[in-house]
Amino acid sequence: GEFEFKLKEGENLLQTKTNGAPGADGKGAITFDTIAYTTTGTHTYSISEKATTKHGVTIDSSVKTVTVNVIDDGSGQLKAKVSENETTSYDFGEFANTYVPVKTSIDVEKRWDDEENKDGIRPQSVTAVLLANGVRTDKHLVLAAESNWKGTFTDLDVYDDNGAITYTVEEYVIPEGYDKPVITGDMTHGFIIVNPHKVKKNVEVPIHKLRSMDGKKSNTHVIGAVLRVETEDGKLAVDSQTGEEARWVTHKAAKHITLVPGKYRLIEESVPEKLAEYWVKAAPIAFEITEDGKLHVSDKTQTELTMYDNFHFKVYETSDEYQIYKTDIGMKDSEIDDKRVLSGNATVTAGGKKTTPKSTAVNRTNTSGEPQILQEPPVAGNTSRPTAVKTGDTNNWVLPIVGGVLALAVILFILLGQKKRKKK
Repeated sequence: GEFEFKLKEGENLLQTKTNGAPGADGKGAITFDTIAYTTTGTHTYSISEKATTKHGVTIDSSVKTVTVNVIDDGSGQLKAKVSENETTSYDFGEFANTYVPVKTSIDVEKRWDDEENKDGIRPQSVTAVLLANGVRTDKHLVLAAESNWKGTFTDLDVYDDNGAITYTVEEYVIPEGYDKPVITGDMTHGFIIVNPHKVKKNVEVPIHKLRSMDGKKSNTHVIGAVLRVETEDGKLAVDSQTGEEARWVTHKAAKHITLVPGKYRLIEESVPEKLAEYWVKAAPIAFEITEDGKLHVSDKTQTELTMYDNFHFKVYETSDEYQIYKTDIGMKDSEIDDKRVLSGNATVTAGGKKTTPKSTAVNRTNTSGEPQILQEPPVAGNTSRPTAVKTGDTNNWVLPIVGGVLALAVILFILLGQKKRKKK
């Protein structure tokens, strides 16, 4: 039984009984044990309900009384009769308890840790679900901007058959792009649900296109090259600050481009037109902008990108093994003593005295089968443009630096002629 009842005679507690299981009418009978008498007399009994600890229940505080007369029937036998009806049993009537559930309400607030929706991914609403003693209930609460991201669970039972109910809340579905929510608070003060979101930190990347010569890198910017930045899937990147495509013609300063986190490649689309004869496009540079706002190139953290030019001599080679001679005539040692790159890793030393030409040769072997052409850009201090030499079957190439080579040949021819005449 759910409730207890007391049978007393005066202040003397005789019995305590609980009500029986409720029947179809929802009522449970209360039946006390039979009382035995040994002498005649009058007895007055009272029946009342004991206080209950059940929450929300108000017991019937009435006290039911009954008087029992015990007499001798004249044959030496005692008989007990209820004075009210002269019977041996008595119906006390009903104890009518009332039940009013104890209710409560719980406030819930949604907060965002996303730098005021900087990435623009905050949803229009979220759903909070109520848990009772750790088990999800069917009660849901939609929190949206229109309600200032606040709401209240109402009409909640404070108690169940096992006692007080412990309520908690959780997010029904974690919004895409956000981390698992941090939930603080309690039933009394309400709950706060906070969804953290790591805002992508865009990075402004200074990009330089600089000159280099013979492996020596300079701080001089290349003018007129066309560069572009591509995303990992080969699409042209976009400056997240300006919305402009990341493609530009280089000038005397670095190009500043703001990029969102991701993997990219810096590509030289074309070299300066006026130097296309001597330059080839530089190799692409792969780099990454990480979520924490860092620029990484080859696993190293940098603050800027620098692409150097790729200056070289253009040589189209055959399968023959050949020698390349570089001869400077008419130049003072103090005017030129440079190293120039011919092709690949082949280098020669240019230098010579005014009257004593010096030559340095380097052997190269190639398999392209194309005609052999060697070209060299103008050398500082030499106003004459070097001549390209093309050979057919010969393995020896000579690249004259000035027209003095021809003049020297003429002089030698004249001297030889004079010697012959003297002998005659």
